[in-house]
Amino acid sequence: MKKAMIMTVGTGRTGEDIAGALAFSFKQQNPDELFLIVTPKSQEETLPYFQEKLKERGFPEDQCTVHHVQEADDVEKLALHYTKLIREIIDKGFLSENIVADYTSGTKAMSAALVLAGLSCAIGTLSYVIGDRGEGGRVIHGTERLFLLSPVKLRVEQGLRLARQMFNHYRFEACLDLTTDLQGRIGEPELLGRIIFMHNLAKAYCFWDRFYLQDAFCCLKKLKDDPYLEAMGIKEKVFQNFISVQNSKGDNNYYSLNRLVNIHQNARRRIEEGKYDDATARIYRLFEYMAQVRLKKKYNIKTKHLEVEKLPESFIRQECLVADQHGKVSLGLQKAYRLLDHRRDALGQDFAVDYGSDNAPLKKLLDKRNSSILAHGFEPISREDCTGLMQWAEKYLDKHFQGWWDLSRKAEFPRLPEGIGVEPVTFG
Repeated sequence: MKKAMIMTVGTGRTGEDIAGALAFSFKQQNPDELFLIVTPKSQEETLPYFQEKLKERGFPEDQCTVHHVQEADDVEKLALHYTKLIREIIDKGFLSENIVADYTSGTKAMSAALVLAGLSCAIGTLSYVIGDRGEGGRVIHGTERLFLLSPVKLRVEQGLRLARQMFNHYRFEACLDLTTDLQGRIGEPELLGRIIFMHNLAKAYCFWDRFYLQDAFCCLKKLKDDPYLEAMGIKEKVFQNFISVQNSKGDNNYYSLNRLVNIHQNARRRIEEGKYDDATARIYRLFEYMAQVRLKKKYNIKTKHLEVEKLPESFIRQECLVADQHGKVSLGLQKAYRLLDHRRDALGQDFAVDYGSDNAPLKKLLDKRNSSILAHGFEPISREDCTGLMQWAEKYLDKHFQGWWDLSRKAEFPRLPEGIGVEPVTFG
């Protein structure tokens, strides 16, 4: 890949000494294109010496651009100027990671501004010539060596820390956008590997959070043996999640305890986010799904497009059910529980008590959902009402669905630990 180099050009005792230090840095980096930042004084005293050294090395004149600055002591103004220059270089087709900025010479303000601009734009390398100091504090020729700093690594580390925070707050789409952007800035394999891993992890849980179980399964299957999982301390949790999704997906698992706990965990995540209307809608679905699972598992009855002759005649009369032109009916939440009660099922009997009158506690909370802006009304759901309804749901799960809690814990999303950075992971 092509490399661009930016250098601030200052003045020395003779101008030739500074040109020597710049030439050393240039030789070490060997860029394809060079951008020199000069003041009127350094253009006169130093630039000719340096250009002569470039000529000796056979560097093409048309690959060297000189940028002039009149003010050499205003850090803020200089930093904005340098940032604009870096953006222009990137627009020319250079990757930010393939840009080197050397701040060896120039005024202190020029050097500080170039460092700030380099950090801001996440360029690949900041360089500075160091060595033994002689008269006037200048590096003695022949002792030069480069001190290198990688702003892009710092920027990626910051990006990965932000991605971790987004993941832990269930902002998976934002995490995907961020890691996609970071991938476009990096070519170094170790850094790119960590970013791609974070991207794929967010992708898997984004699918799962939206109930795309087959897609989530495929992503987790690829991830479950990734060495980064162990490095981050979440390998066991992700494997548990993989098994949970594996047991949930597929047409044959529409009515299962695994899907039930998926809805439960999804509602809990919305509560954590403070999205009480969303959470309440999911808890309402959780109550409906409990009845559907019981009817299918125990009585082989589906509540949607149900052949009416499968229902007791007394129940049809009681509910005033009318079949469609295909002889089928569909049962909503209340009718599904009343069917269970009609069959003297314990789940239906409990619901009849807790929901059966206008003042029944469960009825009041479920009716809050019907009055919410996401259902049929205009009222927002309070935290108290939402968590109260969740307590009722978990009470029903405890009583009527043995083993649900262990499965629900295995369906919890992992929490990424603090301190995720860009340090390479050792494999094996």
